This record gives sequence, C-alpha cells and structure tokens, in this order.
Amino acid sequence: MTRYFITGISGFLGRNLVLAIKRRGDAHIHGLVLPGDPAFTLYESDPDVTLVEGNLDDAASLERFLSEVEGESYVIHAAGRVSVFSRGDPLTTHINYDGTKAIVDAAKGKPITRFLFVSSVDALAQNKGETVAEPHDFDVDRCLGVYGKSKALAGNYVLNAYREEGFPALIVCPSAIIGPDDPFMAPINDALRRFYLGKIPVRTPGGYDIVDVRDVAEGILLALEKGRLGETYLLTGNRVSVKELFATFAAVVGRKSPKIRLPYWILYLVAPFVELLAKIRKKRPLFSPLAIDCLRLNPIYGKTKAETELGHKVRPLRESVEDTYRYLTRKR
Repeated sequence: MTRYFITGISGFLGRNLVLAIKRRGDAHIHGLVLPGDPAFTLYESDPDVTLVEGNLDDAASLERFLSEVEGESYVIHAAGRVSVFSRGDPLTTHINYDGTKAIVDAAKGKPITRFLFVSSVDALAQNKGETVAEPHDFDVDRCLGVYGKSKALAGNYVLNAYREEGFPALIVCPSAIIGPDDPFMAPINDALRRFYLGKIPVRTPGGYDIVDVRDVAEGILLALEKGRLGETYLLTGNRVSVKELFATFAAVVGRKSPKIRLPYWILYLVAPFVELLAKIRKKRPLFSPLAIDCLRLNPIYGKTKAETELGHKVRPLRESVEDTYRYLTRKR
C-alpha cells in the first residue's frame, strides 16, 4: 500500500489531493492538522485518512506525523500561508520558510520515497512580456511580495537539501487555483462568489494565469511518479484577463459581466487604504498594491516541461468555472 503524508490537508489543494489519491485507490493518507482543525470533522469517518494533531513548529508532532513512513511513502508539503502584502508580514515568512525547513529536516531521517514541495509561480522572477520558465534556483530579490519571497526562500532550501545531501525532493509551482471543494474560499473563488452575490459591480484591468485545483492535484501525483529529483515543474493553466474570467462566469450564471473597468491609477490610489483597513481588521483585503502589480504584469508561464515530462494536462476554463459555480451554489 502506498502512503501519502500531506501537510495542509484541510486546505483547498489538500482537500483535492485527498480526493485525487482516493480515486486511484490502494493508498492511505496521513494529514498534519492544527488543534481544532475542521479537517477532523471532514475526515473522521474516512478509513483511508489518519489525522495527526500538531504544527510545523513542533518537532515532536512532526515526528508523530512521520512515524508510519515505510515502504512506498511520499511526503507532500502543501501547507502555507498566502499573503497579498508587499512587506510587513513576518508570520507568512515564518510559516512558509521556517515551516518548510522544519518538515524537510524532519523527513531527512525517514525512509521516504519522495518529498514534494508545493511552491507557487509567485516565487519566480516576474518579467512582463517574457515567458517564465522553471528556475534552477529561486531569485528571492526578483520576487514580488512577502508570499513570493517566502516561497522562494523555502524552494532554495529544498533544492539545497537535494544537491548537498541527496534528499529525494522536487518542487511544483502552481498558478492561481480555481475549482470545487474549497473549504476556505481561495482568492479567485471568493471573487467569483462576491460577484455572484452582487458585491462586485466593477472590474480591474489586467489578468493572470488560472489553473483548476484538480489539475494541480493530478500534476502533483504525476510529479511524484515521473518527475526528476531536484527539478521544479510549473503547473499552470489558462492565461486569462479579468474581463474574460468574469465574462465566462457571467455566461455560466446568466448574469451581466461588470462593464465598468477601473483604471490602474484609481486602484493604486485606493489600494493602500484597503490594505491598511484589512490589517486593522485582521482580514484578507479584496485587493492590494501587490495584487495590482501582479495583474498588471500578467506573466506568460511555460507549460512544456510539465507536459512533456509528466504528461500534465489542463481542462478548459469554462469547465472549471461551471464546476466552481455548482460548488459555490451548493455550499450556500
């Protein structure tokens, strides 16, 4: 029996990883969860899932989490904290870098088959108008924002563990994810939910690469099976404009897409106040100066490596939007 050890099992990607693994059968899944995590309710009657209470800061809980590593065992580090702040968010750096270092160090002493770190395209150097490919090393100084820099730092730690110690690791970098089975409302799903509820009457310019979470989950499993150790694979999807995304969703739900497009100068003028208010309220802002920068850059991400080496495929945007809509309306 194959064993999978997943951090971040209660998150959007974690949930879809569990579903993808279960579809393949003959596997047992171990998940690391925080005390009181809703995953306990979600998986309490699932015989294929064992949950271990703990956190990445606690070496003893990591030891418990990995105590049943034997035979064919894969560790998937999908836990992380997403941030749209440019700076001043030390918790994100702590969780994404220190947390990755802790789970890598804990796994080094175990007979694992492979370790896969889920990074992000935000950890890549962003160049407008140029195709972004997989890096040999992550350039922290050329990343935008706390989240991207923290993931880049973590990625370099993982690669160094492979190069210097032969640690059997590889990395995947998904773009922004969309799709069903989202316990906590990822940013794009949350934006679509707000639009459906009539809370987004305007739209922004720019765009981004969007990938279905189910295709990311499948890409991770393909990387564990076929990927080369010490390598990074981009798991990207459809490069779309904000206009196209809302038009597609509007067509699915039978509503009119926002016609008013706010110019960048207004967004940049308002964004710092939106960000400050979110910090005061300890909530995720609807947008920030960093988010606007990302939409404005709208990089082109290469897919060739994942397609040719892993056989990774992505579904059309329309299918992802339709399934997301069905999930959001069912969840209400």
